[in-house]
Amino acid sequence: MKRKKYIGVFLAAVLILCSCTGCWGSKELTDMVQVIGTGLDNAENGQTKLTVQAGSASTSKSDNKKKSAESQIILYQKTGNGIFDMVRDITHESNRRLFIGHNQCIVFGKEDAQKGVKNQLDFFLRDSEARMDVNILVSDSTAEEILSTQTEDYDMPAVGIKQLLEMQQANAESVSTDLMDFSLALASETTCPVASMIHLSKSNGKPRFVVSGTAVFKKDKLVGTLDEEKTRGYLWAMNKMKNGVVNIQSHSQPVCLEILGSRAAIKPVLQANHHLTVHFPISVKLGIREIKNQDGISYDELSKQLEQDVSHLIQKKISDCFHETQLYGTDIYGVGKLVEEKYPQDWDNIKDKWDTLYRNSIPEVSVEVKVKDSGEISKTYG
Repeated sequence: MKRKKYIGVFLAAVLILCSCTGCWGSKELTDMVQVIGTGLDNAENGQTKLTVQAGSASTSKSDNKKKSAESQIILYQKTGNGIFDMVRDITHESNRRLFIGHNQCIVFGKEDAQKGVKNQLDFFLRDSEARMDVNILVSDSTAEEILSTQTEDYDMPAVGIKQLLEMQQANAESVSTDLMDFSLALASETTCPVASMIHLSKSNGKPRFVVSGTAVFKKDKLVGTLDEEKTRGYLWAMNKMKNGVVNIQSHSQPVCLEILGSRAAIKPVLQANHHLTVHFPISVKLGIREIKNQDGISYDELSKQLEQDVSHLIQKKISDCFHETQLYGTDIYGVGKLVEEKYPQDWDNIKDKWDTLYRNSIPEVSVEVKVKDSGEISKTYG
């Protein structure tokens, strides 16, 4: 009996040892190019220019590779009709396989995005190593410019872009769209995709990345953009303003408030004549964080005024954003999906004219604001 027990323990130990990869994984990593960013630009004759940003330098000396000054990154560039073929060509030149499992972002140049991105995304959706949480962005110039620029803050542009998006998302300053979100919107009958806009600011002669505004797509083509203010309106409506800051003028003085929490919903109402009203009920809790020259004003008086002012501000941002999307004919809110779920019997009669129905719909925005926290000072300011 003991002998069988020892044999069992021995076999278990052998299985555990065999399952350990040891240095095999390290050896495989040296045979792969770790892709950290990809860019797609429009090229001549209907072709696409692929820019691949990889971590660390390679020993190969192809003309299609450019080492950074610090050898932190290396760029591979190819022009062709299909991404898969271009990736294979890069692999042949570098003698190493491209591994996109660590890809941080997919950046589309503006012209390329206007042409349509569905066919290009097909590669990333089919590749078994691709991650669905990779960020989608649109450059106001070219993807090559973004991925080939090193800044003082980030030696590896793609990693810097990822960190910048995470920081802005935490502060509710920009949209954050990954491959999964974008693909689901593309597959929808009515919902239109959005993505973050990125550009290079060269103030004082030093480049830095700026994520500002929202790229709006109709199907898979870029049709317009939303500025920072309208982007905030979109985030309010989509219940994505859980934290961040609201700056406003009250009594002709600047006031800074912190968002302590918010709730938002989208409630479409379809009339018998197929006229559509879209209700946006919003509730917000704020805390006062900075205020100047409020001599003799009580907390109650100040908070009531701030609640009114912020309510009007949010209403305007949401309404302005909605009207802008109506001009583009782009339902970026998923209103069509909500109408289909709420009115399934009517949907078959209106889905073919949804674009017109959305353009003619009426938004009704109601915002309830409560100032719950006055900071250290609680009675009078001065």
